[in-house]
Order: sequence, then C-alpha cells, then structure tokens
Amino acid sequence: LPLFRHTPPARLAEIARHARTEHVLRGAVIATRGEKPRGLMAVAYGLVKLSLRGETEKVLRLFGPGETFAEAVLFLDKPLPVDAVALADTLLVVVKAAPLLALIDTDRGFARGLLASMSQRMHELVMDFEATTQHGARERLAGYLDSLAPAGVADARVQLIPAHRQRQEG
Repeated sequence: LPLFRHTPPARLAEIARHARTEHVLRGAVIATRGEKPRGLMAVAYGLVKLSLRGETEKVLRLFGPGETFAEAVLFLDKPLPVDAVALADTLLVVVKAAPLLALIDTDRGFARGLLASMSQRMHELVMDFEATTQHGARERLAGYLDSLAPAGVADARVQLIPAHRQRQEG
C-alpha cells in the first residue's frame, strides 16, 4: 500500500493484526457523508467511488486495488465529507484508528513515513488539480499517455490525430 511504503515489515505485520476485511457488493454504500469512518480503508480488489451529492453528483476520485481512503478524517477525528460507494464487488481492509494512533505516538519513524506518504498524496492532488484547471484536454491526454510509457524510456512519442482526420483515413 502506498500509504505504508515507508513502513518496515514488522510494523506492517502489527497493523495487519488489527485489520479486518469487508466484502462489499457492487452498488453498495460503504459510507455516507457525515458518518465517522469505521477506520482507514484499503481496497484489496474492486473499485470505490468518493463523491459529493447535491443537485448533481460530483465524483472526486476513484480508488482501486492498493489504494487507501478515509485516513485524513480518521486522524482528524472528523466525519466523512463525501459518500463512498462500491462500483464493483470490492474487498476492503479496514484498520481502526487506535492502533495507528498508538504507532504514531510510539514510533517516530512510522509517523514520519506516514507523513511523507500523505504529503506525497497531497502533492499529487495539487498536480492533478493544476492539470485539470490549467491545461486543455489535449495536454491532459498527452500527459496521461506519457504516464503509460515504460519507466526509463526517454523517447516515448505520442501523436494525436484529430477525430475528423481519423474518420477520413479509416
């Protein structure tokens, strides 16, 4: 899990002892806005949508295998500001706050690693926000396609063909 990428295996085993799993069927509500989270939630398999509901639904993010959510509100001891729904049959791994807070209190290395991972996520969110608000669709598509290139490939090329030209050639 990226959130625990700086955590030594012994600490991960300690966290795992406090974890439980939840099978969630496609379409089921995992949590609703205003609820206290049951714990930090990690997606083992499946897909979870976090959204805001109003006149229209605003999808904030999709979480897939290996990703975690609800950690910020868990550590802040606040209710969830969003709704969480399973978009596919999903297996969640849930860890309550108490064992995580105990590790933060007793293990500075764990606390720093967690802080680094959460800071990395915040940085990625800012970069995503910048990309969606400052760049056009072509630039975002090119950036996405570039992200699919194998690591270490310096000369990966992306060529965008206008849709009207593609139909004429096809």
